[in-house]
Amino acid sequence: METVEVMGKRCSLKSRLSERAVEPEKINRVLEAARLAPSARNTQAWRFVVVQGKEAVRTLVQGAFFAPSAILEQAPAIIQRVPDLETM
Repeated sequence: METVEVMGKRCSLKSRLSERAVEPEKINRVLEAARLAPSARNTQAWRFVVVQGKEAVRTLVQGAFFAPSAILEQAPAIIQRVPDLETM
């Protein structure tokens, strides 16, 4: 599938998210895609943190986002990109 085609098929969910856990294989695929993403001078000055579990997700959303969102708090998992200060 072409990138533009994929982008055209995306949708926004604004009412609720599935409570079903995200399979480790899917999380690993997302992390691999992120690892392969280009960066300036290939510095890849970031790391990824996978947050799972209702309480951990809620704590992250309430503490890390400027405007906490009830919809984000429903997520079964969040992949958070954080700066890698050692490469900056």
